[in-house]
Amino acid sequence: MVRSFHTRARIGLIIHLAWAFGFVALVFFYLTFSMLLHDISELRQDEKVIGELYFNFPSQDVLVGAEVENASKDISSIWLITFYHLNKNHEKLYGIIGGSGFVEISMELNGIEQRIKNVFNEVDNEINIETFARDVRMSLVRVREVLRKGYLDIQREIEGLEDHVHALFNILIGSFCIWTIAGGLLAKELILRPLKEIGGDIKQLGVDLSRRLPNKGNGELGRFCLEVNRMASDLERTHASRTELEKEILLRMSLEEKVSAFFDQDISFHMIIKSDGQVVRVNKALQQLLFDEEAGSSGLDIYDYVHRNDTEKLRDALIEIGKKPGGLRVDIRFRASNGLFRLLSCALNLSADANTVYFAALDITDREEVEENLRLSASVFTSAMEGIVITDRSGTIINVNNAFSVITGYSPDEIIGKNPRVLQSGLQDKNFYKEMWSCIAEQGFWRGEMWNKRKNGEVYPELLTISAVRDERGEPSHYIGMFSDISRLKQHETKLQQLAHFDALTGLPNRVLLTERIREKLRWAKRTGARVAVGFIDLDDFKGINEIHGHETGDQLLVAVAERLAGDLRDNDVLARIGGDEFVVVLGEVDDEDEVDIVFDRLLNKFQEPFKLIDAVVSTTASIGIANFDRRNEIDSGLLLRRADMAMYRAKLFGRNCCFHFDPQEDTEIQRNSAMIREVGNALINGEFILNYQPKIDLRTGEIIDVEALIRWQKPDGKIIMPGDFLPLVEDDDVIIKIGERVIELAFKQLASWDKQEVPYGVSVNIAARQLQSPDFARQFEKLVANQPVELIEKLEIEILETTAINAPEVVIQQMQRLIDLGVTFSLDDFGTGYSSLTYLRELPVSKIKIDQGFIQRILKNQSDQKILHGTISLGKSFGLDVVAEGMETDAHGYWLLEHGCYLAQGYAISKPLPEAEFMRWRAAWMSDNPWKTPYKQASSS
Repeated sequence: MVRSFHTRARIGLIIHLAWAFGFVALVFFYLTFSMLLHDISELRQDEKVIGELYFNFPSQDVLVGAEVENASKDISSIWLITFYHLNKNHEKLYGIIGGSGFVEISMELNGIEQRIKNVFNEVDNEINIETFARDVRMSLVRVREVLRKGYLDIQREIEGLEDHVHALFNILIGSFCIWTIAGGLLAKELILRPLKEIGGDIKQLGVDLSRRLPNKGNGELGRFCLEVNRMASDLERTHASRTELEKEILLRMSLEEKVSAFFDQDISFHMIIKSDGQVVRVNKALQQLLFDEEAGSSGLDIYDYVHRNDTEKLRDALIEIGKKPGGLRVDIRFRASNGLFRLLSCALNLSADANTVYFAALDITDREEVEENLRLSASVFTSAMEGIVITDRSGTIINVNNAFSVITGYSPDEIIGKNPRVLQSGLQDKNFYKEMWSCIAEQGFWRGEMWNKRKNGEVYPELLTISAVRDERGEPSHYIGMFSDISRLKQHETKLQQLAHFDALTGLPNRVLLTERIREKLRWAKRTGARVAVGFIDLDDFKGINEIHGHETGDQLLVAVAERLAGDLRDNDVLARIGGDEFVVVLGEVDDEDEVDIVFDRLLNKFQEPFKLIDAVVSTTASIGIANFDRRNEIDSGLLLRRADMAMYRAKLFGRNCCFHFDPQEDTEIQRNSAMIREVGNALINGEFILNYQPKIDLRTGEIIDVEALIRWQKPDGKIIMPGDFLPLVEDDDVIIKIGERVIELAFKQLASWDKQEVPYGVSVNIAARQLQSPDFARQFEKLVANQPVELIEKLEIEILETTAINAPEVVIQQMQRLIDLGVTFSLDDFGTGYSSLTYLRELPVSKIKIDQGFIQRILKNQSDQKILHGTISLGKSFGLDVVAEGMETDAHGYWLLEHGCYLAQGYAISKPLPEAEFMRWRAAWMSDNPWKTPYKQASSS
């Protein structure tokens, strides 16, 4: 390897010397070659100059053979040409033909010139022209010869120089080849090989800009490597910058995509607005919520979609945001595209250029409702009147509310961590609890009554609901018990039961309980074959006693009658008061009619002795109607009671103060009534009952205040049956309750229809005493109105008869109050016919009293009725009640009522009861031409 290195070194040295020698030779030959070429160029110029003289000079033949006569012309032209070139190029000619040649030519030409001058100066002398011409021609021949000789010398010299040039050119070519070969070898040794060596590094540099070329010294290659390394460094920095730029661009694109994706996502709402509220951009979610999807949102004013109470809040926020770099949050209500308002929690941030505001929001309407529900639930838990206990799945109590402690006597510290078994009274057996937990497992809850024990040992009834709370797997995680102490409710129910089935005044069974007792007696009689008798007792002239002694004395009389009758009956007999001064006696286990007569005669004799009351001693008699039952008579309790009632009226006709048996021959009429009851029941099924409407107006303005719905029976053939022809026949039967329910249903249907038509009237309906006094009336009514909106329920008014309220005041008040809680109002109908006391009137929750039409129709002629009406109007005003006059048959009645302070009225003078379509036509005519717009003027004119 050392020898190879020395060999390469010697070769390199030889190549370097050859290259240097060749280069010097090349330069020398190049300079010589350049000088020769310059000399040849100068000779070519000389050749051109002398050639012009020589080749333009006439040949010797021409000169010798020229005619004498033309001699002067030829000689002149030749001389002039030669002389011109001689003077113009004398220096060049001097150098070309030499000094002797130039002198010779000059002398010849000067000689010719002299001879020419002599010829012209010596005109008068005779001159031998021929001799002159010959001398001149010979001189010119000599000049031409000198020129030819000079021209030939120049050509020979040029040829010699050209030979030297060719030789030098060959030498130069050879030297160039040698130099080129040497230079190529030198280039290969000094340039190509190092370049080849760094070629691989350059390739690697193309792959990895962090690499660098090796140092090659201070020569060109070294500078090349340094330059390449510098360029690589620059490229590396550029590449790094470009990479960083690409990363930043990709990052910005990614961020832009993320921002765009975030802006357009559906979870939250995004919007860009200007500080004045102009919308710039919204995302799809907000577009769908607030704006019409078909139209664009850009350019809209956001304030047009903000709740008017939140407009200033948003405007203040857009002003304040410039003062808070971190942005701010505000809750704003926006009107959605469906017209409803949604509460949005808005985060507002000012843009970098402070020209726009970035708006991000979440719909917290539902969350707010949930939070409100949670707050409400917490409030309910804390302040509920019902006791609430929460246990874990094992039954350990983990929380109780205040009501729990109030009811049970246990504080939270005393009960939390224990099992609810500490509350057990021992009155429920194991089967009770087994069924209870089985129900909870199957249905998720249990509701019922049980007896528990307080901390002090007192046992109390409670209404308990236990509900299971399940986890995500559907397994019970907690149990919640809600209970209320129903001790008072039980007492109240007992009292209500008493009120529902017993007369509040006398304590006797009322109509409801009487009906049940008659049914029991009839079932027993059918089973045993015994006889049953029913006696209907009505006091004679009880109305007069009330008028003379007052209602309180009348009540005392009724109590005394009840006590006297009850004292003369057997234990298994029944005595009931069914209303007013009407009593019913049911006799069971009687052998025959004679025994029946004995009992009722004895009862009739009880009225022979006066009744000593607190305020007076009153004497009265009674009329008794008797109806018998045996197995041969297939009649029900209602029919048996109606028969006794009919017999009582017969007793009245026979002079009162007597007993009268029902005549079976009159059974045909009763059967007809029973058939009517069945027909009415079928009419209910077939929907044959309709309502007519009679308006009530304010006499001061003629304005319609509401309408009364009056039932009509429209048979399939179109015939209309008035209520007086069928209602009295069914008032003692349960079908009267069904009729009342149907009337209420039809009234709500009409209210709903008028509500859609924006007809603002309320509707009043009448219900029978049997329905109002029924214990289930309120519950059944709640079912009827379960799906009715409150605003319709509040438009319903129920009219009750004064006699109904008097006969069972406490029961009626209880039922009325439950309906009032639902929004229903009440009015007292036919006021003045029932002789109700002021105490009853004060306690009844009515808002209106309707004066019976009998008083209204007689006011123009009967001063007593006028006084009664004055008192009734004053009474209504004293109790804060509206007073309505029924039966206003003429305008004169209306003017009288208006003059005496009764402003509300209804009657045929205004309108008769009309079907709905006719009523609407009447209404339109009434509103366009209301005759009571100026009633005072009319009254004065009449």
